[in-house]
Amino acid sequence: MSKFYDDLQFSHDASDNPIWKEIYGQFFPTAKEVVDYREMGEHQLLGIDRMIALGNTRAIYIEEKVRRKDYGGDIFLEVWSSEERQTPGWIQKPLYVDYIAYAVLESGKAYLLPVLQLQEAWIRHGEQWEAKYGTKKAFTNLVYDGGYHSVGVPVPVDILFRAIGGCLRCDFKSETEILSHG
Repeated sequence: MSKFYDDLQFSHDASDNPIWKEIYGQFFPTAKEVVDYREMGEHQLLGIDRMIALGNTRAIYIEEKVRRKDYGGDIFLEVWSSEERQTPGWIQKPLYVDYIAYAVLESGKAYLLPVLQLQEAWIRHGEQWEAKYGTKKAFTNLVYDGGYHSVGVPVPVDILFRAIGGCLRCDFKSETEILSHG
């Protein structure tokens, strides 16, 4: 069980963690600026934790996920933010961000997850992953409403990245096939 305010404080502390400078330096070496949008406001309502400004004036929006422990090399895909209210989690709700930066503090690993392909991979494989890997619940104890359970599927990193990669390729009829069939 976790307490909401402890988790909120952990999240805020994690935003200040110097690991993010190192992580974003590796993922975006041409970044000119990294803006922290952790404070409540319009950006937070859209799920934006950071904006990366690249040298070519492109802005990239990031939602950060931090996991304290490494539970065996998986990424926890949040299906329900609140199971009781049937509030969709970040794997199945529309997101405004381009990427999810997913850091596992215990193992010192970070993953950059492209949101469009990640969510498409979930659409294609989610039922299969849920059947194979099961679901896990996390309880958040909120003083004002008695708490709620987040529910997710822990998918092994290699399986998840293979599925994301599959969303970046497709087959189509070649010119030769089209011409030979008439």
